[in-house]
Amino acid sequence: MTEIIDARSRPLRQKFARGGPRPPGLSLVLRTLAERAEPQVSLREIMTALSDRSFGALFILIAAPNLIPLPPGSSFIFSIPIIIIAAQLVWGRTFPWLPSSILDRKFDRSILKSLAERLGPPLARIESMLKPRLTVIDQGLQDRLIGLLALIAGVILFLPIPLANFVPALAIVLLGLGMIERDGIVMLVGVLLILASIAIVAAVGGATASAATAIWEYLRL
Repeated sequence: MTEIIDARSRPLRQKFARGGPRPPGLSLVLRTLAERAEPQVSLREIMTALSDRSFGALFILIAAPNLIPLPPGSSFIFSIPIIIIAAQLVWGRTFPWLPSSILDRKFDRSILKSLAERLGPPLARIESMLKPRLTVIDQGLQDRLIGLLALIAGVILFLPIPLANFVPALAIVLLGLGMIERDGIVMLVGVLLILASIAIVAAVGGATASAATAIWEYLRL
């Protein structure tokens, strides 16, 4: 079972890079971890299993909750770790760094099982449609560009703009999927969504500035 989920296997990565068998998808990794006998699981165990795909997986797991209605201010909670992780990717790290107090904190494995049951089936269907394609630039440079785009999307999530969380969150999820599967088309869609998010922020910011200017001018009369 370790051979199935351990993405650190060098032969597995080399075969994948050469167009050979694809490594197991995130849905399979989550299900495999959820089915282990130990009653508790740590974030370190999950990240070790994901290894060199940890950045993409963390983007998906952290950004996905923003795709459903959440209480006001919730996006702020999710945006901070996205910004931290994206900044590390821009810096050139190959594996995310988080404090040991967070990595080694254990939680009930039933939570992971619930996540695997809810997220796993739709994620598996999406993964079946993805494949390595349109990877025209160096992987290291590509990952840094994805990190920069995810950083921008994380900052947009941080901003208190009503109903503006869905698009950047979806963009981050797509960037994560594209990273894991090396699917350039999916990453390109994520880039377009981030550009749309920037346009939304600019429009809202412009409207807010115009309204503030009009109120100021009115009060000066």
